[in-house]
Amino acid sequence: MLLGCGRRHPARDRGRARSDQAPGPVGRRLRGTGNGAQGITRKPSAGAGRRAWIEALSNPLPGPPAPAWPDLQSLFGWEDGNGRVTDGAFVFFEGEEALTELVLIDRSGLQSILESAPLKTWLFPRFSPDGQRIAAEIHDAGGHIWVYDLTSTTLMRLTSEGHNTRPAWSPDGSRVAYWRLGAEEGADGEIYSRPADASEPEVLVPGSVGRASTMDWFPSGDRMAVVVERDIWSMPVEGDTTLTPIIATPADESAGVVSRDGRWIAYVSNESGTGQVYVRAADGTGPRYTVSVGSGAAPFWAFRGTELFYAGPAGFVSAKLEFEPSYRVTREVLFNVPEVGPLAGDPSYAVHPDGEHFLFVRTVAQADLRLRVIVNFGEQLRRWIAAASGGD
Repeated sequence: MLLGCGRRHPARDRGRARSDQAPGPVGRRLRGTGNGAQGITRKPSAGAGRRAWIEALSNPLPGPPAPAWPDLQSLFGWEDGNGRVTDGAFVFFEGEEALTELVLIDRSGLQSILESAPLKTWLFPRFSPDGQRIAAEIHDAGGHIWVYDLTSTTLMRLTSEGHNTRPAWSPDGSRVAYWRLGAEEGADGEIYSRPADASEPEVLVPGSVGRASTMDWFPSGDRMAVVVERDIWSMPVEGDTTLTPIIATPADESAGVVSRDGRWIAYVSNESGTGQVYVRAADGTGPRYTVSVGSGAAPFWAFRGTELFYAGPAGFVSAKLEFEPSYRVTREVLFNVPEVGPLAGDPSYAVHPDGEHFLFVRTVAQADLRLRVIVNFGEQLRRWIAAASGGD
């Protein structure tokens, strides 16, 4: 049994509907009603201090965007296909964020609750290379990176400014990198790293300023694979700010992760019309190999060999890859546990170095959650913006 594990029970498929976003302020799926509800696009909240900045895009209006409802935890703005705010209903959640627990699941689907870890709003957990620590975003007071020590069962906070997310351990386990979201909606933000023991201040990755988001380290420790403008690039960790393209196509690429030997990069692309997991050489050359079937998301390499894990339509998948003498992939659905996750987007789970256990996040409590509906939202929004700008 791994350190900190508690009660165990087999995985169960409870048939719950899942969202494709992490718990917290980015919300859950809803469908609109009223005028303009067809073809709507969900718009998650963003910005420092969890302030939801709303701007009507249909017509030029005077004044800056107006801050609305600073206490929102989940926000749904609706737009038509051209980015215009509709006059339909506006639906949002208000209240405390959901508490979550950390759950270890082995290849057979047997679950072990990590009872030593406190109930928090855990997001994007990542095991250190030695398997003794977990870095994660804890979504309290805006989102910060913490390191949880499995031996001492202590939590240590690494960040103190902004909203920080998607931690990534350096190959030697000495540092944790993280993405600090931009203060304004749509801004890419910056990447920082800090010693995992917080013994020194954080350091900015200079090439990341205003143009980087999620990242993964190359085994050499001197470069990262980063997602910039829906392509994947190689970015130096220090000094040089020059980015080198790895995968840059007209399609959208995301979730780039480098194999432990540095030879391969796995990623998600929608070039086929739906999200699929692909692998190619880590420098972007050579053929592109398809890993998933039907669809795939959230790839994550094992610590040894060329086994790749990802989320597929039927559940959590192991894909064992062979490249010599020719490409071959052997897939196995390990388990399907709808109550943990979500699995889409960047991996919201972690692979333990032993290759036999996987760390997931499961919601266990939601305090005083209220659903609010505002009808004729477009007209209401125009009035608020006019009032905020001094108009009638």
